[in-house]
Amino acid sequence: MSDNISEVLHKLISTYRSSIKQAANLSGIDLPITYIRSLKCIKKIPNCSATDISHRLRLDKSQVTRIIQALLNEGYVEKVKHPSNHRSQTLLLTVMGEKVMDVIHDIDQEMKSKMSSGLTEAQVQDFIVIANIMINNLSD
Repeated sequence: MSDNISEVLHKLISTYRSSIKQAANLSGIDLPITYIRSLKCIKKIPNCSATDISHRLRLDKSQVTRIIQALLNEGYVEKVKHPSNHRSQTLLLTVMGEKVMDVIHDIDQEMKSKMSSGLTEAQVQDFIVIANIMINNLSD
């Protein structure tokens, strides 16, 4: 039974990532998925830092540092002084980063709609609960 769960999970993740990447490319966004996920963190987390991204995405700090540097170089994010800790910096989306995130938001909505097509709201909520339990089980 667990082999079926593993295989289905791998197919779901692979198909989802591929669909997001394809939709992003069709929209003129040529960024790796980890960059897109990092931009989502910066948009969602107040006073977002590299450490916040590292924890949220479960990536090591050096990976996040490379991603942030690329996003800085490409003009999607900027660093600003942290409002309460002047020794650290937070990341903010630039105007270009905000525009990209608007497109990504639309893509996310389209993917959510496609994935949940034919499912009831209760089934979607059950899936979310089950997936979070599995994530927590693997995180221990």
